[in-house]
Amino acid sequence: MQNTSVGKAIASMVLGIVSVSIAVLSAILFFFLFPLGVGCGIASLICGIIAIVLGNKARPLGRAIAGFVLGIVGSSLSGSTILIAYVIKMLI
Repeated sequence: MQNTSVGKAIASMVLGIVSVSIAVLSAILFFFLFPLGVGCGIASLICGIIAIVLGNKARPLGRAIAGFVLGIVGSSLSGSTILIAYVIKMLI
């Protein structure tokens, strides 16, 4: 990987970890944090895709793929939190 793709891969992984953490935290404690989780997840997806595309084929892209997957998981968890909050609001 080149220097630019390494930086984007690390950014993708960090944003993915933050996205999953915020999604879990918003599901447990505060429902108002889910937009931040979705935003970090989407940013992680974008950085992961850019790092994978810019990466060298000869070297492994582990961080970029990990960030991409964590972005998907974080966005999905935040999206499900939005649905849970909506259902709870409809029941009350």
